[in-house]
Amino acid sequence: MLLTPLVVGLASAAWLWSKSWHWLLMAVTLAALIVAAFLGTTVAAGLITRGCGTEAIHDRARGRRSP
Repeated sequence: MLLTPLVVGLASAAWLWSKSWHWLLMAVTLAALIVAAFLGTTVAAGLITRGCGTEAIHDRARGRRSP
């Protein structure tokens, strides 16, 4: 699932390579942004479900344990 945006971006880059080099840069940048967004949301979801969200942090600061 992580490789899909990268593969799409690289395939687009390969097709656009014949058009102009700056399109290649834009396609690679877009692929990198998609991968970064995917990783960011995955990490954030993992932290929230493991009790590292802001509510859990505030509960721990007050001396309470989150379920």
